[in-house]
Amino acid sequence: MTGSSNAKLVVLVGKITFQVGCPTANYDRHDLILCLDGSKKLVLCKPRLRGMVIMQAIFFDLDGTLTESGPGLIKAVQYALNKMGFPEADPQKLRFFIGPPLLDSMLRFRPFSQEEAEKAVELYHAYYCKEGIFDNRVYPGIRQMLKDLRTSNAKLAVASSKPEILVRQILDHFGLSQYFDEVVGASMDGQRSKKSRRYRRGLTAVAISGPP
Repeated sequence: MTGSSNAKLVVLVGKITFQVGCPTANYDRHDLILCLDGSKKLVLCKPRLRGMVIMQAIFFDLDGTLTESGPGLIKAVQYALNKMGFPEADPQKLRFFIGPPLLDSMLRFRPFSQEEAEKAVELYHAYYCKEGIFDNRVYPGIRQMLKDLRTSNAKLAVASSKPEILVRQILDHFGLSQYFDEVVGASMDGQRSKKSRRYRRGLTAVAISGPP
């Protein structure tokens, strides 16, 4: 989608995993651009466009992008794994839990059945909601960046793999909610966890239109 004047863009900030009409692609870049084509499908675009660019929305991931949530998240994972009979003392081995949907990570880490993985997720939330959620900090420079972005015409949104109710609690706790037009996240039961679905829901919520 290059060579288009007045291109309308959505910028995603954070680790991005989604379907682009081919096998799932994983990107760990902070400058990828996701465009809406004429049918309002999400299309990956390389960040080289000609003509005027109208930035319509900027979507931020939460964990590892806006906040350093690793300590509390990893402690919650350790608690869940210990309860399930798979203790892991090395936090570095659990870093991959930061970002992706929790249920998927549980299934990847140990040969859990679906039922066992769901139980592990319940144990995780039992710890995280009480002790881990605010074992967290906002990255330096984030507040000022968000303040500056609010002066633009772009909509700002958060799209996270974390349950939406927890995302909102964290943003409220750190005083970041005021900067965002929309917040979308997973459901507590993990049924709404795919980031591509959340981006589409977020795009609808902030009333993003496709290119003319």
